[in-house]
Amino acid sequence: MKERMALIDNGHPLSIRRQAQILSVNRSQLYYPLAGEKSADAEENLALMEVMDKIFLSDPTLGVLGMQDELAEKGMNYNVKRIRSLLRKMTIEPIYRHGPPRQT
Repeated sequence: MKERMALIDNGHPLSIRRQAQILSVNRSQLYYPLAGEKSADAEENLALMEVMDKIFLSDPTLGVLGMQDELAEKGMNYNVKRIRSLLRKMTIEPIYRHGPPRQT
């Protein structure tokens, strides 16, 4: 199966649809990774989460924007949405400083 999928070429004069038909490959298989295979994004996310975990251990008060700033200082510029979703996946929440207790 993998060999036939590797034969399909985006730059070929035949359309992707026709190439898939000739090779008896479902087009949906071309666009989704096979079970058990990790995409490049998954590996990059894993490496990013490791760095974020180390940063969070050093300063647990950092939220999404603070984490983005820390990553930018390390030369890793990522979108706020990506950082937020990875923090949620890791179930990391910042420890917020609360004000002094109220006197009653």
